[in-house]
Amino acid sequence: MSRIESTTFRDSLSVSFTVGAYGTAFGAAAVANGFSVLQACLLSLLTFSGASQFAVVGVLGAGGSALSGIATASLLGVRNGLYGVIMAPRLKVKGFKRIVAAQVTIDESTAVALGQEVRGESAMRQGFWLTGFGVFIFWNLFT
Repeated sequence: MSRIESTTFRDSLSVSFTVGAYGTAFGAAAVANGFSVLQACLLSLLTFSGASQFAVVGVLGAGGSALSGIATASLLGVRNGLYGVIMAPRLKVKGFKRIVAAQVTIDESTAVALGQEVRGESAMRQGFWLTGFGVFIFWNLFT
């Protein structure tokens, strides 16, 4: 990876920290709806899609079935697949790195990456990876 653009780094960090802080709200909502802290943390580590996580907690907390919670979360997650279609040609990753990219293909990483377009493809890739991992780390820390 080439030198990180300071503007790209700043954009990524500000989005990552701000969105990550919402992990506190998710953790609180999960515990208030009967999830253990461990379950909330595992959901953040494995699902890592805020809207889907809130949906699962909301549906199950309201007495809905696990199937309803999973279906709702899956429908919300479809958009991340569409982001993947947009980002794949720009990221140009294969193998295990592609699997990792799928895990951090979220609203925020896609938005920051596309916002760097005027700075070139390298800045777009940097914005994607920095934001994806940044949100993942902060979201999980704050959960």
